[in-house]
Formats: sequence, structure tokens, C-alpha cells
Amino acid sequence: MQTTKEEAAKATIADLLGWSDVQSSQTPNPTKNSPGCLPTDSEASPQYLPTEICPLCGGQKWLIRDLPVGDPNFGKAVPCPCATTELAARRMARLDAMDGLTEQERSYTFDNALVMPGSATEKAVNATRSAIEAGCGLITLSGGYGVGKTRTLVSAVNYAKSLSRPAVYTRMRDLLTWLRGAFDPNSQETYLQRWDLLNDAPVLAIDELDKANATPWALEQFSALIDNRWRNLRTQITILGLNTSPEQLPGDIADRILDGRATVINFTGESRRPYLKD
Repeated sequence: MQTTKEEAAKATIADLLGWSDVQSSQTPNPTKNSPGCLPTDSEASPQYLPTEICPLCGGQKWLIRDLPVGDPNFGKAVPCPCATTELAARRMARLDAMDGLTEQERSYTFDNALVMPGSATEKAVNATRSAIEAGCGLITLSGGYGVGKTRTLVSAVNYAKSLSRPAVYTRMRDLLTWLRGAFDPNSQETYLQRWDLLNDAPVLAIDELDKANATPWALEQFSALIDNRWRNLRTQITILGLNTSPEQLPGDIADRILDGRATVINFTGESRRPYLKD
């Protein structure tokens, strides 16, 4: 049975987490060999889950260092490197499983999108594809309703997953609801655990960036998340979608989105939704 976008978003977030003419403000996109991207730790990938007993800790996940008596750390247990690696790998595996997409959206790809030469969609597909292949980038798609932004974000997530990069799609209001849910007494995760999942996601696509409820708490989380993703734009991929221009967002957020190393693509034109048949 197919699920609606609302049902799928609720489920995945609770568990976790073109045709238009274009005017674009865009910096050159990184390539696979781009010096703008920094290497990432491949041990965080799910295929690097440990399969043998660690020779250092014997599978206990903790070590007692050989220190002289009197040292302030004498006798104190510290996490074994294998535990850190395994934790990161399991976190990436979970992100890979919780991508935020409906069954129909899993079929969206760059190849089956209707792309007109010179359109915003063409520029957005090229920009997001290049960023995903390179392993880093901060890309914002702005414009009116129904012009192809969400389809591009979803296709980017599917493309990243096809390259074995854990990727998550969510809407800003769902993201904030999921974070807030960590304060529920029955939550099995802490706020910090959920926050780390978002910050560590190799590919994070956030749609409807301008639709969040503008409470002081929401704005604080919104600002902190964008700041953290911006600070890691050379090692992570962040793709944002909004219906207004970036300049209309809070000043600190707009300043990071409009960073000269980032990419902004502006969609114009009428909504394509009235012409959809399936």
C-alpha cells in the first residue's frame, strides 16, 4: 500500500529522523577532484561495521590505559577506538534506512526528470549531482510552488543512496517536530542523539525551509543546524528548498546560504502541478 507524503514523513521522522525559466546565482560546483572538498572518514560507512573481535579490548568496548599510579587518569576506562567506529557506522546505517521518502518518491531520479535545456531544473540537477559525486556542497533551491524543487531534492537523495551515501529528506517543520519529540518522557533517544544524527548526515535535504513555526526555540534550532552544516560544507552535502528568496530568511541564516562557496539556484515560472497526470 502506498503511503502519503504526510504519513511517510511522520513515520520516518518519528523513527529517525524542470520547466521553469531561470535566473541563477551560482558559484562553480566542485568535481570529484575538487580541492574544495575534504576527505571523509570511510569507516563511518555501514559496510565498515566490525565483524571480528577487537584485538585491543576483546570486544569489551573499553580500555584501561597503562598509566603510572598518581596519574589523574589512572584506572579510568576510556572508549576503545573500535567502539567509536562501530557507533559511527551504526549511525550511518540508521540514516541510510530512514531516508524520509515515500515509495513513489523512491522512483524519482535525475534521469527520469523532465528537464528542459537552460531551465532551473537542469542547473539544479547538474549542481546537486556534482556535489554528491564530489562529497561536499551547500546548495539552495528557491522559487514558487510546483516548479520542481522538491522533485530535485528527492532525486538528489536517491542519487546519493545509489552511490552508497546515507541521505535523508525532510521538511523543516517535520525536522523540528522530531527534535522536539526527544523531550517526551517516553522517548528512547535524547535530544543530543537526534541532533547528532542530523549534523552527521553525509547528505541532508531540507525542504520548505521557510515554513517552520517561528517560535524562539524553533529559530534557535534552525539557526544552529544551518550554521553547523555550513561549517562542514567541505565534508558534507546540504541541499535546501524554500519558496521565498534566501534574503528573506533571518540574517544569520541568509548570510551562510549566500556564502560565495555555496550555490543558489532561483526557479521562476508557473506551477507544473495542474499538468500532472500520474
